[in-house]
Amino acid sequence: MIGAFDRTGEFRACTQSLHDRLLSGRLRLKPPHPKYLHSVDNTYTANLIAKSKQMSEELKMTVSKMTKLRILFQEPSHSSPEALSKLIEVIQYDIMDLNKTKLQLKASVSEVKEHSTAGVQHLKHIDLIVIGLEYHLSFLVSEFRVVLEEHKTSLSVNSRKSDANIQMNNDLNPLTEYTSHSRIMKTNEPSPINPTTDNSIPNTHPINDQLQGNKKQQCSSNPSNPNMSLLTPVSYSHSTSSLPSVMPISKLNGTPIVNRSEVYNSFQAEKASRTPEQLQIFASNPHVSLIDQEVRQRDAAIRRVESTIVQLGEIYQQFSTLVQEQNDLILRIDSQTDNVEMNISEAHAQLLVFMRRISAQRGLLIKVFITLILCFVVVSQFWIFSQMSECAMVLDSVDSCEKCPTDKNIRLPSKRHYRQRAHCNPWSDHTLDYPLKPELMDWEKLFGGDPASSLSVNNNSFDPIVRFLDVGCGYGGLLFNLSTFYPFTRSVGLEIRLKVCDFVQEKIKALRAKHSGQYNNIACIRTNAMKFLPNFFHKEQLHKIFFLYPDPHFKRVKHKWRIISPTLLDIYAYLLTPGGKIYSTTDVPDLGKWIVDCLCAHPLFRPVCHVHLSPAVEKIQGANELLKISTYPDIFEENSHFVKDSESFQILKESDPVLKLLEQGCTEEAHKACREGRETFLIVYERISNP
Repeated sequence: MIGAFDRTGEFRACTQSLHDRLLSGRLRLKPPHPKYLHSVDNTYTANLIAKSKQMSEELKMTVSKMTKLRILFQEPSHSSPEALSKLIEVIQYDIMDLNKTKLQLKASVSEVKEHSTAGVQHLKHIDLIVIGLEYHLSFLVSEFRVVLEEHKTSLSVNSRKSDANIQMNNDLNPLTEYTSHSRIMKTNEPSPINPTTDNSIPNTHPINDQLQGNKKQQCSSNPSNPNMSLLTPVSYSHSTSSLPSVMPISKLNGTPIVNRSEVYNSFQAEKASRTPEQLQIFASNPHVSLIDQEVRQRDAAIRRVESTIVQLGEIYQQFSTLVQEQNDLILRIDSQTDNVEMNISEAHAQLLVFMRRISAQRGLLIKVFITLILCFVVVSQFWIFSQMSECAMVLDSVDSCEKCPTDKNIRLPSKRHYRQRAHCNPWSDHTLDYPLKPELMDWEKLFGGDPASSLSVNNNSFDPIVRFLDVGCGYGGLLFNLSTFYPFTRSVGLEIRLKVCDFVQEKIKALRAKHSGQYNNIACIRTNAMKFLPNFFHKEQLHKIFFLYPDPHFKRVKHKWRIISPTLLDIYAYLLTPGGKIYSTTDVPDLGKWIVDCLCAHPLFRPVCHVHLSPAVEKIQGANELLKISTYPDIFEENSHFVKDSESFQILKESDPVLKLLEQGCTEEAHKACREGRETFLIVYERISNP
């Protein structure tokens, strides 16, 4: 009936795999949840399983009857119209009973789902059971329909033969009728074709059984009454030989009617409740029971019609109530609509009054409108003029060194016109100019492009090679201070941000033009210090490298972008001469600890000092120092390199003037950290000789 294949091997393989995983310890079975230990749905599930089993057994029995029906149709010689009609009727009643069982099964499924605490798989399994039974039932109904359609002609022929037999039986004498009656009774015995007839298919209807019993009693009690003997066989022959009307198969899957067992039980109950007089009347006239049953059926139908009429009356009453409620709602809406109309009329009248007042003061309104337009024009013109003046100031400050090289009142560029976001991609190298090797770098053009100044000619201590490097110079605060602190040493600042680099270069030009002979020892280059440092400088060329307030790159995945890392320290050690120093300041404790860890781990650097600086309150009172020494180590460990007091730091400042410069807060970031009250960590390490 259903296409399927054997998957027992797959199931055994899965169970064997699960068993092996349990033995090897790769799988652990979870203990059952406490809510499953005391489930309350066992009763409902058991009832559902029992009903499903019962329905399955009934399906099997009906399928066997269908098989017998096919055999009877295929071998007409071994079957009679009466047997076929009875078997078809039995199958129809079985299908009705199966439909009723299916509805009960669905109700049981709803109860199981309502009271179930099991998992989804359990409920899906129950649904699949019901779906499978429904599928088998629908398949059975379709097969029954096909069988009846295929043998429709044979059924009609058998029906005509039965009608002919009825006409012949009407002319027989009582003895012949009794003989035919006994022959018909013998047809109900098990046939040799299918010996399961007596177990699987009931041969007669309960009502027909009663009729047969009444007829036998009448024949035995009144054998000499010809009228009665003639009446009884004829009615019996008519009731047994005529084929039953086959119910349309399309209705078999609908709502089931009352089955045979219920009809029989109700009939027996009515029979038991009758009085002896009624039983005597029924014994004298066997047709009274059928007439009484028809009357009762008509009475029940009338009662059903009356109940339907009562229900319709209730429905009409509810409908009238609903109509009344809708009428009340419409009345309320109408009243609200009237109120809204009145409000709109009042608002319209007030609006007309307002418009009349405005029309009376039209001249004043025109004057106010013209005044507003003039104010807007004046303000916009003033704003445009201020913007143009600022642009002119910027252009004058940028081109001051070229237009007026001898003017002493040259204005320096303003930082607000060169603002750019602090963060920038350090791996960006597009539009960056860099030499292929240090020998190709033209430093003289970068430091002014003029012949040697009087400062470099008249002083033999002037060093034409770049010795100081400020990585990430920002707005050049350290460069301008290094130019005055070390006038005979060249310093270079590296910056990757375009606008900030332009500001530093323009300010250097303006300072050179304003102070003749000065600031020729500093320059700014836009480049990526993480990638192109060896392209600018030779081995062991630099004496000092500064990393002041670098970008902390807080995210862990961006720690590789930090300017001080184990990889970049190899490049810095390559460029620094033995005895050269690395200076780093930061206001981020995590970054300061990172820098200390990287420098301590590198074999070519040794610590010089670790200084913890705090904002100096005395700066407000006119002191030069922006930062002061702090004795709290914070991120630094208590060791010989940590500066604990001001005296020790003073000794270090005398030996290295750069520390004094850093204490004064020479950069914009240092001033910002002091304004916000953040601590500063100064870290100094020295390059040692190669081992």
